[in-house]
Amino acid sequence: MFALAALPAVVPMVQPHQLDLDECAQWLAWETWQSGADALPATDVPGDRKRAVAELLARHYLVRDRNGALRFPTSGLLDFYLAVVVFNSISSGSSTRLATAQTTHATDLVLAQFAEADADSTANLARSMTGGPSAVLRVNAAGVLAKMDSPAMTDSVVTALRSDHAARALYLAAVASRVLRISWADAARVATGSAISGDGVEALAAELRNPRDAAARWCSAALLYRAGAANRANVRAAVADALGSERSAENLRSMAALTSGMDPITL
Repeated sequence: MFALAALPAVVPMVQPHQLDLDECAQWLAWETWQSGADALPATDVPGDRKRAVAELLARHYLVRDRNGALRFPTSGLLDFYLAVVVFNSISSGSSTRLATAQTTHATDLVLAQFAEADADSTANLARSMTGGPSAVLRVNAAGVLAKMDSPAMTDSVVTALRSDHAARALYLAAVASRVLRISWADAARVATGSAISGDGVEALAAELRNPRDAAARWCSAALLYRAGAANRANVRAAVADALGSERSAENLRSMAALTSGMDPITL
């Protein structure tokens, strides 16, 4: 008989329920996002997930709101788990999850970090940005790619948005909604050139220097032009400052166009 090799004193064990908890958290993030709310009614949790949900509550990954609905205690946790769900789809070569609805700025920031480490996923996103069958898919792909630290990628995103009216309209509205803190309906009107308050112009001018979203910088230039604010002193000062740090050739062209009174979209 052969003697069994001695086992190490401590054998690392993976808790069998830990993966279930991660998967349940991802499911909750997806269902919450799909609902359009920030919490999911407890009655929407199927029986086979109740035990995992109870443990997530005990570990404070989830909390209950005053109505007893389940929510993540910070939006960052929701963005993270949602990004994991969407990225798993992207990395498998599918665009189904990414095409469901327009993702948020915060979720895209997480997705960009995942995609930067995966060349195949980046390539999948690039194909979706230019050839995706829906504007939502194309703008979501552009939103992730625009948050990568790559001037060449930024150039490709700006080029795609210039020629894609439907995706561009969604991106302009998303930037207007986030930066100006206005409803989506109001943001859609701003995207087509409706008036912006002085505080709004200041906020968009500041966005010209946003280091984490190159397409948002470009959209801000376009929104400022459409609002007739290109010649305001604070905008010109912000453009001059942004030109000193901008690395994207397309964004440099766009900001130069803005200072010259030209439309960054059609230059």
